[in-house]
Amino acid sequence: MHLRNFVAIFCLAACLFAGCDQGPAREPNPRYAVTGTVTLDGQPLTEGEIIFESAEDAAAGIPPAIGKIENGKYEVKAAPGTKKVSISVKVPDGPADVTGLQPTKETIPAKYNAKTTLTSDVTEGKNTADFALESK
Repeated sequence: MHLRNFVAIFCLAACLFAGCDQGPAREPNPRYAVTGTVTLDGQPLTEGEIIFESAEDAAAGIPPAIGKIENGKYEVKAAPGTKKVSISVKVPDGPADVTGLQPTKETIPAKYNAKTTLTSDVTEGKNTADFALESK
């Protein structure tokens, strides 16, 4: 009698779990390639940093996409959506302190980093976003 109950419960459980497939696994936070160029007064930035971020991503625990700018070109993988874009080029500004940290100075106007007005829409697939900055 106990064996018959066990078999019945096992068959019932197997039937219930058979309908639980959610299809192919999806990446929880997909990211898509964004490439482009960055110029300052018409000249490619030789080096720097570019950041794609949004308040929605931060609230969801999705880190910003950060990439290096080299010879005016960059490539990052960013989550989809409208992103605030920050571009930064820092140079040494004085001697290192006792901890070995060297102060730096931003060489790009604040409207492109600390007070950025740049945005870019990241969509599924490959994206291109070029930025032509002006020093004045």
